[in-house]
Amino acid sequence: MNNPNFISRLCAFIFFMGFFIIGMNVVHDFGLGFDDEIQERHGRVSYDYINKTFGIEKGPIAPNGEQLHAYEYKYYGVIFQVSSLYLERIFGLSSYFERYMLRHQLVFILFFLASIAFYRILYRQFGNRYLALLGALIFILSPRTFGHAFFNIKDSVLLSFFVFGLASFFRYLDNPSVRNGLLHAFICGLCVNIRIVGIILPVLSAAWIIFYFLAAENRKDFWGKWKKSLLVFTLATPVFIYIFWPYLWEQPIHNFLESFKAMGKFDWRGNVLLFNEYLYAPDLPWYYAPAWMLISIPLFYWFLFVLGFAKPVFNWLRSLAQGDLSWFRDREQRFTAIAFSFFLLPLLLVILKHSTLYDGWRQLHFTYAGFALVAFVGLLRLFRWAKKKRGKVFILAKAFAGLNIAYLLFLMVTIHPYQQTYFNLLASRDQFSRFELDYWGISYRSGLKQLAELAEEGDCIKFYAFSYPGIANHKFLDEETKAKLCLGYSSRDSDYYITNFRSKEERRDYKAKNGRFNNPVVLIERQGVPIMGAFKLDKN
Repeated sequence: MNNPNFISRLCAFIFFMGFFIIGMNVVHDFGLGFDDEIQERHGRVSYDYINKTFGIEKGPIAPNGEQLHAYEYKYYGVIFQVSSLYLERIFGLSSYFERYMLRHQLVFILFFLASIAFYRILYRQFGNRYLALLGALIFILSPRTFGHAFFNIKDSVLLSFFVFGLASFFRYLDNPSVRNGLLHAFICGLCVNIRIVGIILPVLSAAWIIFYFLAAENRKDFWGKWKKSLLVFTLATPVFIYIFWPYLWEQPIHNFLESFKAMGKFDWRGNVLLFNEYLYAPDLPWYYAPAWMLISIPLFYWFLFVLGFAKPVFNWLRSLAQGDLSWFRDREQRFTAIAFSFFLLPLLLVILKHSTLYDGWRQLHFTYAGFALVAFVGLLRLFRWAKKKRGKVFILAKAFAGLNIAYLLFLMVTIHPYQQTYFNLLASRDQFSRFELDYWGISYRSGLKQLAELAEEGDCIKFYAFSYPGIANHKFLDEETKAKLCLGYSSRDSDYYITNFRSKEERRDYKAKNGRFNNPVVLIERQGVPIMGAFKLDKN
């Protein structure tokens, strides 16, 4: 029982088991957003197409009998959505609540498995389970990505698979066997299917393997070691992309290029809010995504991130200018460079392509995998520096890290279940007017539960909602609560109005207490900032 290896394994088991139990219990606290129903619809259309292709005699389940190749959203990958449909049928789930809760649970389970994969990356690289657990905390305890891990069936799923992809890639670099090349190709195929931006994983993987070859002391030996598995990886990746994406089955190259073009500049023409300015989504300033990252990733992690990359990047650039690639043979420098690239390059591509973004930086959540790995390297550099100093510097460094992580844990508990609306201190001033808050309307579910508590015995409170998630979350309630609330369609046939303050006019009128905003009966706030409200309508 005194075996250190056994104790460290036990600690890791307790840590992840505790995380899983907590997550599976709190997933019920989060509501539905804009995308849940439409993503299920994507899955239904492809589900019908798969069954028809393979001659499976099942009735169509897509609404209005929609056909995949005539479907307006045919470009979306559907591996998660179709898998969810098959699972709900295996488990016999039929109610609205059961179907969508299954999807949210699957999103969390993937995030949970990604946290284990993240831990395994760090343990494999640095050989210390306790430090690897500390790194897993950096991955888990980022409020926004944590919150999205309970409801975001697109961006959180891609983040999880990018972690799986990084884990398989580092494993492949350490041991370029055919088996590891095939595994990495398999995960690359899944990533591309989840969102086409996942193509970054196989492209960057191939680029780094080429760079590794150029940096090798003996390129002939390197090629002899890599050639079989590299051939397998190169051939298997497009095969897996094709297999997992039904839309490609009939015209793979044409439909892939068509999808890449369509999703590279997505046609969404709304306005987004940043720094009290409404910006047109197809024509965003270059700083939109970097600014959102800067204000919504904890400052402690930014500090560690800079520590992790600043000096190494300077050394890499100097070596590259001299034509020296030998630094890449060093395992830690190679690890840091690869992790840094998986954060920086997607961000630069979005800026250079003027990609359409909205709702903060959620479409770039997958880059947090690389960010968190570099931040962990920064934490190691901090500890190593402090250990060399005299006195209690090392103790202070550990206390500094421990207190920051403890603070983040405490904060996330206190703002639960609204972690997706977190901002750091750089955005502390007038968040209500200056930034998007609960843009997906996840808090509607909590607000409707509180509104239902106002109902008298046998009464049904009639309300109408500013945006569709208010309606979806009404359907997502348990039957007893739902029976206390009746859906209206305008102020004329409703007694209450509920909103997540998405529009400019709503924020202005709420601050001025104008019109329907002068009688709040439910107000959900995150650290004093309103994110959802229910208001009694004046019938006079």
